[in-house]
Amino acid sequence: MLRQIANTRQSLFDQGYLDEQFIQLEELQDNSNPNFVEEVVTLFYRDSARFLSRLDQALENRPLDFNKLDGLMHQFKGSSTSIGAKKVKTECTHFRNYCNARNAEECKRTFQNVKKEYTTLRKKLEAYFQLSKICNDENEDISYTWVHEYHWDQLSKCNGGERSSTEEPQVCT
Repeated sequence: MLRQIANTRQSLFDQGYLDEQFIQLEELQDNSNPNFVEEVVTLFYRDSARFLSRLDQALENRPLDFNKLDGLMHQFKGSSTSIGAKKVKTECTHFRNYCNARNAEECKRTFQNVKKEYTTLRKKLEAYFQLSKICNDENEDISYTWVHEYHWDQLSKCNGGERSSTEEPQVCT
């Protein structure tokens, strides 16, 4: 199970959904606040729903207020950046560029991409957190950061490290 969690986490980075900011969030999590990352991401979801709704409404107005759209997307981009939502952040940048160019059609198209990347990331993170909860329910002694440490152990093995595969912790299998 831990290998599955670690692989799921790694795939979020490999596929470009997350960046190093997510790792920084993980490093802030400890036994005194074992759900820190999930709580921060949940706050992101709540704030995102508000931003996306306001952007959707602003895109319906005629004429488009590009300054308002840019300001809203700037806030959403900042929120996305805070959790390491790499693809979402990239699409936000594209949207802002089209706002600056006063290109209404590209703003609308890119906003659809923003929502798509947001929805995809949300589903993937929810699955990742669900796997983590299942594992934690099965073995309360597991540290959330073990997945992060396991990933680095695996990288070490791939890079010529001398640890054998039999040395990996056998928790929650």
